[in-house]
Amino acid sequence: MEARSVCLEVGPGCYAVSAAPGGGMQIMGLPAAAPLPSVLPKGGYSLGVTQRDPVFVGVFYLALSLIIMGVGFLKANISSIVGQLYREADPRRDPGFTLYYYGINLGAFWAAIACGWLGTHIGWWAGFGAAGVGMLAGYLVFVLGKPLLEGNGEPPAPERLKAPLLGPINAEWSLYLAGIAGVGVVWLIVQRFQLIGVMLGAGSVVVLGYLGWFMATRCTRIERDRMILALILIAASVIFWTMFEQAGSSLNQFAARNTQLQLTATQSINAPQIQSFNAGFILIGAPVFAALWAFLGQRGADPNPVIKFALGLTQVGLSFLIIVFGSRFADAQFREPLVFLALAYVVQTTGELCLSPVGLSQMTKLSPPLLLSTVMATWFLAVSWAQWLGGFVAQLTAAETVAGKVLDPAKALATYVHVYAAAGWITVGLGVALAAASPFLKRLAHGASDVRPLDA
Repeated sequence: MEARSVCLEVGPGCYAVSAAPGGGMQIMGLPAAAPLPSVLPKGGYSLGVTQRDPVFVGVFYLALSLIIMGVGFLKANISSIVGQLYREADPRRDPGFTLYYYGINLGAFWAAIACGWLGTHIGWWAGFGAAGVGMLAGYLVFVLGKPLLEGNGEPPAPERLKAPLLGPINAEWSLYLAGIAGVGVVWLIVQRFQLIGVMLGAGSVVVLGYLGWFMATRCTRIERDRMILALILIAASVIFWTMFEQAGSSLNQFAARNTQLQLTATQSINAPQIQSFNAGFILIGAPVFAALWAFLGQRGADPNPVIKFALGLTQVGLSFLIIVFGSRFADAQFREPLVFLALAYVVQTTGELCLSPVGLSQMTKLSPPLLLSTVMATWFLAVSWAQWLGGFVAQLTAAETVAGKVLDPAKALATYVHVYAAAGWITVGLGVALAAASPFLKRLAHGASDVRPLDA
């Protein structure tokens, strides 16, 4: 571990710390009369942080709560709008969702580059501020470009939105007020991690209970089978996203701790900018996959969606096995060559392009019209579960650090290898099992997942 300046309560000023031989921490430059020895053995000290200002902590969580509520309004509905642009069995639907995915990741790519640079070189106030400007720009583009949707995404019964619901307040404004109140509820929840699992569980019971009731009482047999397939795909997506979402946690820490970030003798990349890899590879791969699905669809050779999901699971598992393999080439500082992390992101991205845009498309194909937004919301509920579960996977890779620097990089690398190997092989196995079951599962679609040429 290279030296890192950190303030210690052993006298005036700050002192550089580094890993001591055999573990522990070495404090360099201590005066002779210092109350601490220059080398602290492993386990012979405890670490803490200065108490944060509760006002600023509250503002931080308020900002997160506003983002969470806004994304809740955005994601399910914007995906439904994209689905409305294509008729049933239109071969352009999967490519259309892939290109929609391209647009999302175009912003994600430049955001990771720009916000990461601003955060590390100017301050994170600038990085987060730039993200806010980007979100405002996206909103303005949607509002100004709304006529191009040709009526898609408009409320099917606008008169019901204008009808009074809460006294003089109509249904539309009731939703807005509920959203504002929901920000307060989210603000309370996000500060208590232990409640998130409970809330996810309660929300899942309510949503699945409603879907079960609807399937039992309002659906035909064909609609019911399609909904069963949709729920199976959603369950598979939980596994995929649990592993994929390591990018924002354990993989980002792996990049900082155990990856060679030097590009040339004078240039290097920082760990936050690694987040641009996935988005950048999507910008390269999305048009290719969109063209591939369209080409195969026109010829009746498009793989069924269960196979695409199986490919996604297999590839995300394989990406972690690539990192495990790359550990054999670590240098004396136990840092793995960057090429293996980059290759892992390539494989993750191709898996994402097999599963995520296809999954969004399938939800719009398999859902009864009255359930479309609910099913899309269930898809994103699965993503929430994956991010929550992904936190536990990331915790398994934890390492002892001081001032953000790992005390024992060899142990940290070994921990990553152990966790990633186990998780990678399990995920690959689930992908193979899903592929084996695909001939049986595809029958549940009753042709809804099939595509036909435009002139058919």
